[in-house]
Amino acid sequence: MAAAAPQAPQAQGRRAAIASCMFMLVLATASLSAAQTIPKPAPKASPAAATPGLTYTIDNTPNNFPITFTDFAAVPKPAACKSGPRTKRLPATKDTVHWGYWYGGAKPAAVVASGDTITVEMLTHQAGDAADLMIQGDKPVEAIYQWTKDNMTIPFRGYSGRGDGKHILTGPIHICGAEPGDTVKIEILDLYPRPNPLTNKTYGSQAAARWGWQFKTGFASGLPREVVNIYELVKSPRAGDSTIMYAAPRFSFAATQDDPANVSDIVITTPCQPDEYSVPRTYPGFGYTLKNPDRLYPAIGKVPCVNGTQTWPRIVLGGMVRPNSAPRSTSVNGKFRVPINLHIGNIGLAQPISIPFTSTTPTNTGNNLDNRRLGKGATLYLPVKVYGGLLQMGDCHAAQGDSEYDGTAIETSITGDFKITLLKAAT
Repeated sequence: MAAAAPQAPQAQGRRAAIASCMFMLVLATASLSAAQTIPKPAPKASPAAATPGLTYTIDNTPNNFPITFTDFAAVPKPAACKSGPRTKRLPATKDTVHWGYWYGGAKPAAVVASGDTITVEMLTHQAGDAADLMIQGDKPVEAIYQWTKDNMTIPFRGYSGRGDGKHILTGPIHICGAEPGDTVKIEILDLYPRPNPLTNKTYGSQAAARWGWQFKTGFASGLPREVVNIYELVKSPRAGDSTIMYAAPRFSFAATQDDPANVSDIVITTPCQPDEYSVPRTYPGFGYTLKNPDRLYPAIGKVPCVNGTQTWPRIVLGGMVRPNSAPRSTSVNGKFRVPINLHIGNIGLAQPISIPFTSTTPTNTGNNLDNRRLGKGATLYLPVKVYGGLLQMGDCHAAQGDSEYDGTAIETSITGDFKITLLKAAT
């Protein structure tokens, strides 16, 4: 048997650089250990995955419902990969976002080829904290947040489908020619705020939430409570200059019923969601029905449905619209400035499992990294696990420390320019 030809030093160097970058990203994001809970598909050589479309099931998963893997060779390729046109701009609309989950069977919202650049709008899931500033008057955002008894514009929110979603993710973007074993190089060329077109202003929300340091330590009053702070991203005063200089606090409010004052004004209610939801078979081999109502909201248990309404006692989910009548304190208005560091909190590729999984989990394909270094000028290398890669992004921040240690970053809406390059696996 002839010996294999030695690899070129350049190829070896490139693969080593890619491996090094990916390894450092995993080390830099401590919570990526959660990715170990996601089962990996069987090797291609195994009998179970040898036949296109054949599925097999692994039980005993962390969420106590079965996961079915599929041979992803059965997934169809978008026609645009052959003849174009490919996507140059991807706006965030009710038809181009997913709320609170990643799903390897999602229909692509955009198609790009290696070397393409694309502009993507990304919306904050915390706009409901100040709906008058961040939702009202912005028609695409109004449509996405629509959730009434008779109309839920995005009917599948969260990996269970019952409204338990967190992040609004734009996509997915199908990358032509991407196959398991390849690597996608994502260059963040630019990031800039996405203002409400009604006011031409951009706002953000930051929560000192109960899982954060401030809540657990206690305020000066000794009262543990959740507090939401609303910031304005202040632009340069120079004519024609849209540069954002800093984030300035405008008002704050208590966000939990644990605070005995004005409890009735901060309660959030939503229409009830059914205990069972089904995912359509967008692609061959995908589709499931979840019957697991008692474990949907582990922080507070099942939220009862009373007279067609669910009542939420505190910050639990993204996407809920808080009443504008909630008391707002302006004592913080203009008292300090926060340096701007626009970055993307949640960006990644799909996992090779046939059900949605929560967007709150970081994985070995990226996803909820919350790394403040993923801003303009950064390059991210991600491994491809499904055909087309299926890139999604969202959960953008105006500023954050080395983590979301106090609850959240300053959550805001951002538009970004990206260059996507496919690095094929060695053969």
